[in-house]
Amino acid sequence: MKDADAMVYAISNEPAGPLDKMRDQHKLGDRFVFLSDPEGKLASLYAGKLAKGVLNPATLVIGKSGKIVFAEAEEDYTKRPPTDKVLKAIKS
Repeated sequence: MKDADAMVYAISNEPAGPLDKMRDQHKLGDRFVFLSDPEGKLASLYAGKLAKGVLNPATLVIGKSGKIVFAEAEEDYTKRPPTDKVLKAIKS
């Protein structure tokens, strides 16, 4: 997979309007898609929810075959996997 082929999907329990505004504000382009999941149903399939209704941050890379080739989840919303690890998974 080439980097140019990659899509980023971000699941959030925020409403769609503010998510679209954030994408536009940061000029993320069409390859970055926010998915509004107010009840956390989709997100709970991958990383679950914290007790206060906040989604656990998770990073997944899904290959062209549809299989997850990288997954990392945290309970601390300030922690994310290093960019080089995610890019390596995208390129694999």
